[in-house]
Amino acid sequence: MLILAKYAYKPLLETMEERKRRIENDLVNAEQARAEATSMKAEYTAQLQEARKEAQAIIETAKQQAEAESQAQIKELRAQLVKEKELARQEIEREREKAMQQIRAEVVNLSVEVAAKLIGKEFSSADNVALVEDTIAKTR
Repeated sequence: MLILAKYAYKPLLETMEERKRRIENDLVNAEQARAEATSMKAEYTAQLQEARKEAQAIIETAKQQAEAESQAQIKELRAQLVKEKELARQEIEREREKAMQQIRAEVVNLSVEVAAKLIGKEFSSADNVALVEDTIAKTR
């Protein structure tokens, strides 16, 4: 029994003690790995949330810039339309005035011809100019 205790029991206890130390060491290492994994997961989650916030901010900025550019283009187009409308109105006014002058001149010429036929007398150039200017002044 003494021999059994000395040669079998003591090595068995040492082996069991060594195994116990390895298991405790493995448990400590596993707990450290779990804590590290939890920490990494929290860090990853925080980084993911930050990335999402940044992406949302970028999207919002892009929307605002697009809206601002759109409003600027609309404003520019409206200003251009107003300008073109004014130019068209001025052109119409010029053409109307030109047509009215042509009509007045034609009326004066016809009036002079009719008056000459009625009176039976030819007017001189000076008489025609005076008559035309007088008639134009009266038609305005």
